[in-house]
Amino acid sequence: MNCVPLPVTESKTVVAMSDTETNKDNDVQVTPRSRSTGQDTDDAGDKNAENTSPPDIASEAPGDKPDLPVDSFVNQLDAVTAECDDLREKWLRTQAELENVRKRAQKELEELGRYQAIPLARDLLPALDNLNRAVHAAEQSGNLTELLEGLNMVLAQIDGILAARGATPIETEGRPFDPNLHQALQQVPSGDHEPMTILQEVQRGYRLHDRVIRPSQVIVSCALPEPADAPEDSDDNSNDAASGKEFD
Repeated sequence: MNCVPLPVTESKTVVAMSDTETNKDNDVQVTPRSRSTGQDTDDAGDKNAENTSPPDIASEAPGDKPDLPVDSFVNQLDAVTAECDDLREKWLRTQAELENVRKRAQKELEELGRYQAIPLARDLLPALDNLNRAVHAAEQSGNLTELLEGLNMVLAQIDGILAARGATPIETEGRPFDPNLHQALQQVPSGDHEPMTILQEVQRGYRLHDRVIRPSQVIVSCALPEPADAPEDSDDNSNDAASGKEFD
């Protein structure tokens, strides 16, 4: 009878099972051993490696800020809201002040335009009084010479008032015509003056500093007309007459 050898593993299993059966009587249970002891060592090493894994550095980075409580955010929001309300109140107050300044300036400008002639009228009143006195004196005495002298005094006084305010007469007679200062009413031929020379002032003009109040109305000169040439028919008749005398 030939014996067939059993595999080694089966023999180990048999032995293990026999050990278990043997220990049943002693109430001691022996767990069967694994087939590969190396695999048990690797599993234990993996478990130890998992248990001893390094901590998460990113989650515990020193730059991370801890969670702030809700009360701090509420306090910050209240502070920002109060600051916004304060700035809005200041802005509204500034707008009201600007509006008041604008209305005040507009009112002052209207009053200035309405009453700006008061100083000039105040200066002209004395000249008007002198003119009234001159006319009254001429009516009482009937002397026209005194009236003329009084009128000349009043004219000089008015010119002084205007000059004190910067209004001066525009020079005219003997000066070249300037369309910016003068208004030509008539042209008169003249051989003694250059063309467009002012010969006579019809109405005096005035200017305030460098601005013309009104131009002067003047009469200017122009060139003399050229003499007319003798007609050609008269020359022909004179030639015929001379030739007829020669023929006689």
